Amino acid sequence: MESPREFLTRIFAQRKKKNPRYSTHALARDLGISQGYVSLLLTGKRSINVRQAAQFSVVLGLSSEETQALIVAAILDQDSTSKSKDVLKKAALPIIPKPVQIEEIDPDRFQMISQWYHLAILDLSTTVTFRSDPAWIARRLGLEIKQVQDALDRLVRVDFLRLEKGQYIKTSQHIQLDPRQSLKAVRAFHREMIGKAQDELKKESANDYSLRQISGTTLAISPTRLSAAKKKIMKFQKEMAELLTPDDCHEVYQLNVQLFPLTVSESRE
Repeated sequence: MESPREFLTRIFAQRKKKNPRYSTHALARDLGISQGYVSLLLTGKRSINVRQAAQFSVVLGLSSEETQALIVAAILDQDSTSKSKDVLKKAALPIIPKPVQIEEIDPDRFQMISQWYHLAILDLSTTVTFRSDPAWIARRLGLEIKQVQDALDRLVRVDFLRLEKGQYIKTSQHIQLDPRQSLKAVRAFHREMIGKAQDELKKESANDYSLRQISGTTLAISPTRLSAAKKKIMKFQKEMAELLTPDDCHEVYQLNVQLFPLTVSESRE
């Protein structure tokens, strides 16, 4: 679990990445405290209490999960004794997922890694048994060794992986593309992943069935609610990433969520 200092440092880094001019002065303004106090918090020389944690959560617009995580961290930081930890356990606080750090990427950069196996290699590199060996990666993903080596070189070249002492390391916890329009590379990626899902459905054993969850819902909808539905789906995907990506991952999965019309619009008839 992050300490209050680590939590605020991460928030500050995220805002500065979006706006390079964002400073500790701006963070102090947003939190409603002095710049000197912000510096003490970020260096770990001062901590925050529960009231401040709740206040900061509101002004920073944190989710309920992040708010709870920050409040629990503040409690433990004030009193890290085993007694206080026992109190939290007895209060039946749910396990707080580790917040997902997402790097927004532009379409041109995504196009270079749009074949499905690039993202699979990236996430495979975060598993506890990962080997920086193209032959091992090829076996795990059902690919040719040359195909894997070319992909590794490309991922390093566009800075999604870095090579340190012979080990491939993912540079961002998660990457995300949020295109404002339909893009050829994105459509091709989704077609490939839908094809992988179709291949999975050909597997008939009970074990294969237990390892997948493929389901769907057919429903009549109001088109005016599509925008709200898309936002809710994006939020759900982020929550699933937080739930399913602890520090000890072993496998790589693909989560697809599909929402598309089955009817022909009356205006097109």
